[in-house]
Amino acid sequence: MIKELENSNEILAIERTITGYKGTLLLAHRRFIKKGMLQKSSRKTQTPRMFFLFSDILLHTEPTGPSTYKFKNEMKLCSVRVEVPKVSLVPFSFELLGTNRAFILSARSEEEMVEWMTTLAGAIRNEEEKMKSLKRGEQLSTLDRSGFGSFAPILVPDQSVSMCQICSEEFTFIFRRHHCRACGRVVCGNCSPFKAYLAYMNKEERICSVCNHHQIRQHSSQGRGDEIDGDVQSPAELSRPIIPSVLILDHEKEAITRGYVLEQDGKKWNRCWYVVGKDLALYKFKAHEDIKANGTVPLPGYRVTSDKASMTINLIHHQAMKELNLSFKTENLADFETWVEVVEKAAQMEVCEVPVNQDNRMSVSYGSKNRVCSKSVQDIVDSEEPVPAPLTPQSTRRTSFKAFVPEANASILVSCVFVNFVVQ
Repeated sequence: MIKELENSNEILAIERTITGYKGTLLLAHRRFIKKGMLQKSSRKTQTPRMFFLFSDILLHTEPTGPSTYKFKNEMKLCSVRVEVPKVSLVPFSFELLGTNRAFILSARSEEEMVEWMTTLAGAIRNEEEKMKSLKRGEQLSTLDRSGFGSFAPILVPDQSVSMCQICSEEFTFIFRRHHCRACGRVVCGNCSPFKAYLAYMNKEERICSVCNHHQIRQHSSQGRGDEIDGDVQSPAELSRPIIPSVLILDHEKEAITRGYVLEQDGKKWNRCWYVVGKDLALYKFKAHEDIKANGTVPLPGYRVTSDKASMTINLIHHQAMKELNLSFKTENLADFETWVEVVEKAAQMEVCEVPVNQDNRMSVSYGSKNRVCSKSVQDIVDSEEPVPAPLTPQSTRRTSFKAFVPEANASILVSCVFVNFVVQ
């Protein structure tokens, strides 16, 4: 009874600080869980936002004073999903995906990010279970974002691309950026001449040619293919240039490491997105969401020198061709050490398996220092299992064997150490 009274007083106190909210926050079944300030990433800037998490909803508000807030929107937890972004330039960030809203939020530290994600995930699971028990909303137990136009996409920030994400034409002051409101891509006007009804916006909005084709296929699969010509293409699509395959790289599947670096161009240092692929080539992009590289550098044969004090890495061409030399520097010492290790091994035709930079899927350890099990942040959010029990190494065994590598047409000696663990 005391806890219920404290909960009611807390909700009433929150309600008094928020302006613009229609209705009442105090409901019999509602429980207050958590509040806190997070940074919301928009297309161009980051803005502080105050979030109030309850047992069934998440309130998104804008600070207007020391303890006053303006209501922005309300997200029902039964239609929300929390995820780690595949690539994020903002540290300690996560995605909040809802039916009518989707955005990237960032915390002040890794601990705060993990706390928000796990608390949100727990509240979402509890609300889904409650909805199931009431025999309503069972279809919402897993947020299905496959329906065209049914859910708000995460809009790719303007600064994350320098070219159209479909035709790869570079943007200029005249050749403007547009956002596809169905998938979130940044595209040019030529690649987004279509409009479609989007359920989450309840109106027609601009969509790109890729989403237009997806919509056509969806209509066809629903037995309405006779109404739409699936082969219709815009003039821009028919004249679209073919991107050379040597300039295309799957950042997710084919990258050894990646990140923003400063590339030397005469006396200037330009910020670029570098990716070392598993083909041992260095791909250079202007921005990390670009679909086409500005150039590639095959690393085998290059001589690598580095200066830790200035965090500069030099690639010197093996035939002393100065125009093919390359110098770049990293933005911090940890990235410098990673890049040195990767490019040195690539220059010697060795693949260095390191965690991909900027992926944000860091491992988070639980409990005492003796515990050796860890999970990624996304695994923690998605999993309903308890944290694994501590493990203690019992015995070790070393063995070696030869393995044939077809790509190198040679055999290599592989050494392995097997460790037996017991659960405490």
